[in-house]
Amino acid sequence: MNPLSQKSSEHPESEHSEITKKSVGGIILCGGRSRRMGNDKPTMPFGPETLIERTIGILETVLSPIIVVAHENQSLPQFHDHVYLVHDELPDLGPMGGLLTGLAEMKRRSPETEIAYVSSCDAPFLKPEFISKMIELSNSYEIAVPYDGKYHHSLSAVYQIGLVEKIRSLIKENQLRPLHLFEQSNTHQVPCEELKKVDPELESLINTNRPEEYHAALKKAGFPIPD
Repeated sequence: MNPLSQKSSEHPESEHSEITKKSVGGIILCGGRSRRMGNDKPTMPFGPETLIERTIGILETVLSPIIVVAHENQSLPQFHDHVYLVHDELPDLGPMGGLLTGLAEMKRRSPETEIAYVSSCDAPFLKPEFISKMIELSNSYEIAVPYDGKYHHSLSAVYQIGLVEKIRSLIKENQLRPLHLFEQSNTHQVPCEELKKVDPELESLINTNRPEEYHAALKKAGFPIPD
């Protein structure tokens, strides 16, 4: 039995409408070292813009403010109002480190924000409807994460801002996998089949970790593949 399945069924029905009253921000993690790609992913071109600019543009249609979490000395394009750049508080800890930094910065800059949709920087086909559906399904859970039966899509998920201290404690205990956080939180595993109602091909979950995935995404979008 999946250790999260019982938690996901214990959510009280009376709280299902509360999400509509909440303030929701967006967090983009781009502090990875892009070792599999061989180039810094956020600034790679995707048509007339970069991957990070495309992802920000999608999130901005649904969310505000937006926090971008980068690694130290990472060169990124100039962002406009309501998009804030912050560097990893604890570098080289993977998604958990970036999540800690992003949620803490959201709490500092926007105290009224209660939850955040967290994305990677390389989600060129992310759909606003997908984001809205995930927010709707998060209800009053601490976390709502897409689950395909094998894999939790931790960078396409919704997190409560109040998880900061729990994440910090897990990092101190060297529990650095998002699954550790999911297992110790009130987590809703959202079946990917449910998300096909708004994104039939689950394009929102496509990312570009390797050159061949990047080239395939460019081709899918109708953009030329660089030499």
